[in-house]
Amino acid sequence: MYTQKQAREAVFNRNAFTPAKEGVFEGQLVMKVYGDFCIRCYFETDNGQKLKLVAWQNRQTGRYSPRGSNIDFKSVALNSTWENRVELDKTKKLVWTDAVEMAV
Repeated sequence: MYTQKQAREAVFNRNAFTPAKEGVFEGQLVMKVYGDFCIRCYFETDNGQKLKLVAWQNRQTGRYSPRGSNIDFKSVALNSTWENRVELDKTKKLVWTDAVEMAV
């Protein structure tokens, strides 16, 4: 996991990644970067898409998880593959709601 400064120094191009849209996608976790009370997760799909999602820290549990999930992306290994679900909440805001690790 990198701080924002370390990610810049590692020459990781975060700008090549776009926010994930509503739906489900499978992607390999290629980078994690700490933010303010969050971890930014960067995924690459088999068809070449580069997508990013944010795992916000749950203040009660301390976990950095998709909403409604118990997975803590702080401890998830890079290069693992995940099926991610992004949904619209009741205010029409995109929310990362679930992630399931895929068998290799």
